[in-house]
Amino acid sequence: MSIKVLAFCDYFLPGYKAGGPITTLQNMALRLAPEIHLRIVTRDRDLGDEAPYAGIAPGCWSSIDGIDVLHLPPSSQTVSAMRALMSREAPDVVYLNSFFSRRFTLFPLLAHRWTGASASLVLAPRGEFAISALALRAWRKAVYSRFFLASGLLDRVTWQASTSAEADDLIRVLGSGVRLRIAPDLSARPLACLPDRAAKREGAADVVFLGRISPMKNLDWLLRLLAEAPGGLALTIYGPVEDDGYWRHCQALAARAADRARIQHAGPLAPADVPRVLASADALILPSLGENFGHVVAEALAAGCPAIVSDRTPWQDVAKAGAGWILPLDRPESWLRALRELTAMDEAEHAQLRARALALATMRASDDGQLTANRGLFLP
Repeated sequence: MSIKVLAFCDYFLPGYKAGGPITTLQNMALRLAPEIHLRIVTRDRDLGDEAPYAGIAPGCWSSIDGIDVLHLPPSSQTVSAMRALMSREAPDVVYLNSFFSRRFTLFPLLAHRWTGASASLVLAPRGEFAISALALRAWRKAVYSRFFLASGLLDRVTWQASTSAEADDLIRVLGSGVRLRIAPDLSARPLACLPDRAAKREGAADVVFLGRISPMKNLDWLLRLLAEAPGGLALTIYGPVEDDGYWRHCQALAARAADRARIQHAGPLAPADVPRVLASADALILPSLGENFGHVVAEALAAGCPAIVSDRTPWQDVAKAGAGWILPLDRPESWLRALRELTAMDEAEHAQLRARALALATMRASDDGQLTANRGLFLP
């Protein structure tokens, strides 16, 4: 008999604009089944969209890629509706996927208390307690945190940390007595068959930035860097604009760097297109201020795409495996050096780099310890 988990999250399939948390839950639901049965409760529209998903019946369970998903319209995103849902579903575990979500964390917690449910509670803050994340909208988060932590709603919660660094963040904010378990995000599986790609051209490099266009992803820093980029570099930016003011700032920086690099914004990228885009790129570049996991790095490696990543993610083994570069943000010259190395590579050198990226993805995806740790979140 499987363990029934009712998972609440702001965004899920067929949405994609919210990035990593969607991939995290998708990987968990598929890889932990049938022993752990995740049923996902989420909004009926994607991040930033006013219209609901086409072809999805709001308020009705549907199956997406073999995962049970309930898309709630705004009128059903209430404590009373979630209380009725919990009574009806009678889950063994309620799984929450944000600390700062009012509708999909605070409301389910209130519903759980008022229902008197016996279901255990697991909360994954998804990197929200990192110092760099708390610094964004700091005043609002501080007020919310004080109320939430004083409410007693979190007394029965087990916290999930994806890494030891996130565990340290949780202890720093919540104290040494916090009940937590470390369960890494599950990596993407390597592609069974890589798409065809053009041979790497010596003296040229096509790199991609793939992620939400927000200050946390640090795109503006990258665009300032590219004002000193080596010749022959092209950057394609994929991702939804999350902050209009920030994007206008990035556009101005891109214009200044235009004489050193070809830069274009190709908009959001549908999940089905991600493997093809990454497999055809010469490298993924991610100067993030911090990542709880960084699914885009896992997806790049799974597509045989080398990665150039800041040292503020859990992906330190990329450099050790020779599958890319892990670089400090306070040393921009190291980033320029990596871009020059990439640009100078011919097809034979780059093919070796791609092979090492794929090997690292294969090794991480086959790590049974990650599956065991994730199962442990929900086992009695």
